Amino acid sequence: MPYADPNSPAAKASEKRRQARYREKHREAINARNRIHNQKPKYKEWRKQNDKKFHVKKYNIIRNWKRIGIIHDDFDDLYDLYFALEYCMLCNKEFDKPINKHLDHDHKTGEVRYILCRSCNCGNKMLSL
Repeated sequence: MPYADPNSPAAKASEKRRQARYREKHREAINARNRIHNQKPKYKEWRKQNDKKFHVKKYNIIRNWKRIGIIHDDFDDLYDLYFALEYCMLCNKEFDKPINKHLDHDHKTGEVRYILCRSCNCGNKMLSL
């Protein structure tokens, strides 16, 4: 029976009992989920293990580069360089997350210039290109 006041001591005690029953009932699933979550491999190791997913992702990324007007002789080499590079080409800052890595290109000609960190690409640092 729901309690009129959900903040009453009886309602809180009832909720604690319900949560304890749930944890007891689903303890194996919760422990398995926690084991998987706590043993999550690093990004590059996970990428190597799941190469099929990244094969599709690779061609989606290359397709997006072509769609926005990037011109390059060999997109496979560019993709490999993009994911192998660990430091910004201008400020030598390490890429802590994959989302902070940007492919800088000339918007008029479409030629690739650098692979930069977010702050260099957004112009937060004074660049002399």
